[in-house]
Order: sequence, then C-alpha cells, then structure tokens
Amino acid sequence: MRFSRYVQLNQVCCTLMEAVDYIQGHDDSDLCQELLDNGTQMLQEFYAVLMQYQSDWKNTKTKDILDEINCIWQDPLPDTITERLEELRISLKEDIVIQIRAVFFAEMGSKWDSMASVYFYMCQDPRFDPVVVLTPIFRANEIDGNTQTEIIYEDYLTEMGIPFQNYWEYMPDEDCPELAFTCQPYESVTIPEFWAENIAKYTRLVYLPYFIPALVNTGNQKSLFNMPIHAYAWRIAGISQKFLEFCRKYSLSKGENLMLTGIPKMDYAIHLRENPCEVPDAWRDKIKDRIVLLWNTWYDSQASSIDLLQALLPWFSEHQQFALIWRPHPISKVVMKLYQPEQYRKFQEMIKIIAASDNMIFDNGVDYGPAFSCSTAQISDYSGMMFEYLILNKPLLWTQNPLIRELERQSDCMVSIKWMEKASTPVDVIDFMERIAKGEDCNRALREEVCTNDLPLADGNAAARICNCLHDDLYRECIGV
Repeated sequence: MRFSRYVQLNQVCCTLMEAVDYIQGHDDSDLCQELLDNGTQMLQEFYAVLMQYQSDWKNTKTKDILDEINCIWQDPLPDTITERLEELRISLKEDIVIQIRAVFFAEMGSKWDSMASVYFYMCQDPRFDPVVVLTPIFRANEIDGNTQTEIIYEDYLTEMGIPFQNYWEYMPDEDCPELAFTCQPYESVTIPEFWAENIAKYTRLVYLPYFIPALVNTGNQKSLFNMPIHAYAWRIAGISQKFLEFCRKYSLSKGENLMLTGIPKMDYAIHLRENPCEVPDAWRDKIKDRIVLLWNTWYDSQASSIDLLQALLPWFSEHQQFALIWRPHPISKVVMKLYQPEQYRKFQEMIKIIAASDNMIFDNGVDYGPAFSCSTAQISDYSGMMFEYLILNKPLLWTQNPLIRELERQSDCMVSIKWMEKASTPVDVIDFMERIAKGEDCNRALREEVCTNDLPLADGNAAARICNCLHDDLYRECIGV
C-alpha cells in the first residue's frame, strides 16, 4: 500500500474517533445521526480501498477488525467502538505492507554514486518503492548572435541492470511520489521541470550533494549555500557537524532541513576501499607492473591543471616505470567545445597522444572506481574527487595556480586540506611521483586524522541512516508517530 493511501486511511480512523467522541457526549440527535451516516459511508470507502491492496496484507487482522466495526457502527454506539477504531488504526501500520514511493532524478553517470547506495538500500527495504528517472543536463553559449547548446543525456543505467524511465515518460502528477531525490543544485544546467522549486510543488524533495564544498569564502558561499535547493529541499544530507555549522551560518534554511547522516558518495568510496575494482581488460597492458598515477583535471581552464598535464606527457612517455590515467571532469568536453575552443583542440590532441602511448590511459568511463582502485596516488586541481580519494588513504598532490592559492588563502575549510601535498610546477609534480615510486608517504597519519575529525560519518552506512531518517521523519510529519 502506498504511504499516501495509508495516511488517508489513518486519518479516516482519527476522524471516526472524533465523531464517536461527539456522538457519545451530545444529545443533538440530527447531527449525531448525520455523523453516523457519514461514518457508515467512510467505512464503506475504507473497505473498498483495503480490498484494492489485498496483496499487501500480512494477515487478515485489519479486515477482521473492520468487519467488527461495521457490525457495531449503529445507534447506540457501544462503549468499545473507540478502542476498536484505535486497534484498526494500529493494525493498518503493523499488518499491511506500506511503501514509500521514492523517485530518483538521475542525470550524468558520473554523479550516480551520489544516489546509488540509497537506491540500492531502498530496493532491499520493503518500506520503500524506488524508481529511477533519467534526466538531461545541458550547457548553452551565445556566439555571434547564435545560441549553441550541448545536451548530455546518456543511458548508463541499462548496463548496470537498473530499470528507469526517460524524463519525458515520467508523469509526477500521476505517480505522486512521497519523496524525490536529486543531486543537482544548479538550475542553470537543467530543464525547469527538474528545478527544486518545481519538484517541491508535488513532493518532498531530498538533496543528496554530489560534492563536498571543501573551501567556503565570501565569493562562493552564496553559490554553495544560498541556491534554491537549500530553500526548497525538505531534507538535505550533511557530512558532519561542521557542515551543519556552515549551513546555519550561510544557508537560506539555516540548517533546519539538514540530516546529519553522511552522504552516499562516501559510501561508494568506502566500498572501493574494501572491495577494489578489477583492472579493466583494456588497461592491463598499459599499467602492468607500473606505478599508476591518476590525474584528474577540472573543466574550467582558470583552475584546471590541464596545461601542467600536457607539459608532462613527454615525461610519462620517457619514464615507462610509471603509468598515467587521465580522468578529466565529465563535462570538460562540452564546456571546452562551447566556451574554450582553443582548449578543446588541445584536449583532443592530448587524447590522441595518450591513446597512442604504451603507458597512458584516457578514462572517460561512467565509473571512476577502476581509476581509484588501480592508482597508487592521485594528482588533482580543484575537484571533489580529492576528498573521495581521501577515504582510500592514498597520497594526493594538489596542483595550484595563483587563482587556487588565493582561493585557499581566503577560505574556511569544510574538510581540512592539510593532508594534501601541493605543487605549482612540473618539477614539483615529478618530485612527488619519484617519491611515490620510492614508497614514501609522509601524510598517511594526517589523512587518517582528517577522516576521523572531519568525515566521521564516512563509514559506508550513510544510505541506511538516510533511509531510516526519512522514513521516521515522514511518519512523524504525516502520522504524528
């Protein structure tokens, strides 16, 4: 039985008990008879709904109690009628399978890990009935009076065995989900029907962030905490007490809608730490017996280390004891194509060089798990992947340019960055890689300390906490228990 239907039937029980109280305490025969007649009709409708959901019965107790009430619902009402109605109300919850319908608005495959553990948990939990809807994102740019648009809409779910509906097939007003999940806070890249304010019109919106806002300052606090998602979300998954403090300080909702549960994205990182991915067949020859460096680049050329990477490609070719996995931000191609044509040409040329090499890999797959599992260390610029990598307790080098250094100087840290080594030049990067080759890892203890202090909820159980919290909050709000 759908939760919303259960709420309606529970309310019928409460309404009937209120009618009983009035009838037993007043002598207004006409009104009392009207209440009795209305009650008879409500019990008939209750019975009809109950029979529609017969497949959800655990036993016949609810129907048996209802049959007894129908027999005694007449003037004069017996003293036991209120007790029987309360038994009916309790039996509804205990003796019928009640499911909360939850829709997951999934977009790019690289963000699926932001929702995946919650979805899979719900698939195994009879309290929930999850469904996935695949949605697009887009980027647009006006050039010489003409608007060029790039749409990203790819089916990555079928390969994972996950059933889904296309966004144009899904009718929220017909499905009427009790919960809707999104990981997308930016309205500028999605169509209006999936904006927070529009989703919140028909259901309770739950925001599962796809990134940790590690550095917060006056320049980005509005974009990070004052987006519409923070005002319209019924619940937001938070990573720590410090995250809650930042929300209270900067957010539109002042943290009132925050759940201290951890985020699903960290569940996947924990899974990778305990169950590493196998080496993809296409990678085996290129990384076999080599020290593997994962290099992750941002899409914005102002913050990206792509120029640094390009300068070091010859070095990788000359040092065959190393292997490189280059994993650019998933929207790099689209952004460069629309806004940075020179960078796009460079991007394409780098892909060709890497494809032709013996020890370099271009990784544009949906799942970053293989790159995380196969690599010895990561080099990155301004990416959320740095903090997921922290969970694996492997070395990381943060490449910085003047813009990033200034951003760091002006910012509060949601998660400490003291565990990261830093580099600005090719020489710095080479020094880091050579130390990795020697097995040197000076920041292992720091990484463990930061995980313990700043990511205490990164334990692989965020999905369970989120589902239990949402379930309990929904019942408290709608039923009062």
